[in-house]
Amino acid sequence: MWRTLWDKGLWPRTVPPVWHGRRGDVDWHYDLNDPTPTDVPTDIHGVIVLAGCTAGDAGAMSFNEVAARAALDMARQHDLGPVLLCSSQSVYTPQSTAIREDAKLTPASPYGKSKAAMEAVARRHSHPNCALRIANVAGADMVLLNAALGPVVLDQLPNGQSPERMYITPLHLIEAMLTLLENWEERSPPPVLNIAQPGLIHMSGILDAANAAWAWKPAPPTAIPTLSLDLATQSKYVTLPTATAQSVVDGAANAGWPGASS
Repeated sequence: MWRTLWDKGLWPRTVPPVWHGRRGDVDWHYDLNDPTPTDVPTDIHGVIVLAGCTAGDAGAMSFNEVAARAALDMARQHDLGPVLLCSSQSVYTPQSTAIREDAKLTPASPYGKSKAAMEAVARRHSHPNCALRIANVAGADMVLLNAALGPVVLDQLPNGQSPERMYITPLHLIEAMLTLLENWEERSPPPVLNIAQPGLIHMSGILDAANAAWAWKPAPPTAIPTLSLDLATQSKYVTLPTATAQSVVDGAANAGWPGASS
C-alpha cells in the first residue's frame, strides 16, 4: 500500500524511502533471518519494520521476535537510526474506556501474545526504538479486505448497531511514522505508543461508504462492541485528523485497496 502511495506521487515527503525485503521489487534484498546483511545502504535515518507473522502457531509467531531483534541489531551495527516496530492494539484486553499505553497486557490471541513478546524484546534492546500499537489500517483491515472479496456478514449488537473501531489510513500511518523519526533527536517517543486517527467508526458505516454488499447476523456473546485507544500521548508527538467512514474508505482506495473500483 505504501509502494502504491509512492508510485502515485502521494508520499508525504520528497526524500525517497529505501524499500527492503527478501523478495520482490525492492531496493535492498535483506532477510531478517540472516543476522549478517551485506551491502547495507548508507545515509539512512531510521528503520520501519513491517515484516512479521500474523497467523499460525506459537512457533510461527515467534518470527515477530526474531524480526524485531534482527532489525534492532542491524540498525545498531550499521548506524541506521532509530527503529519503529509495528505492534498492534491486539496486545490489549478490550475494556469499556479508551486504553492507555500503561494498561496491563493480557492479550487473548496468539497474534497479540506474539506482539507483546516482540515488544519485550525491543524494551531489552539497547538501540533506540518504539513499538507502535497500531489501530486498524484502512484497506488492510478485515472489514475492507473481506468487502473486496464479496458480501460481508456483520455482527449486529443488541443495541442494533455494529461494533466500533478506530482506524488510520496508510498515508496517515506513514506520515506519523516519518514525523516520529524526523523529530527523534529533539524528542524521542516512549517505548510504546498508540497510533490511530481520532474517532470511533461503526463498521457498518465503513461498508456503506465503500458501497459494499453486506448483511447482519446476531453478534455472538464474545463480540467486542467498542475498542478505543487513548491518544493523549500520541498527540504530544503527532497530530492526525479525525477519521470518518468516508475518509477511511478514500484512504484505502488511494493506497490501492482492491475493492475501490466496485
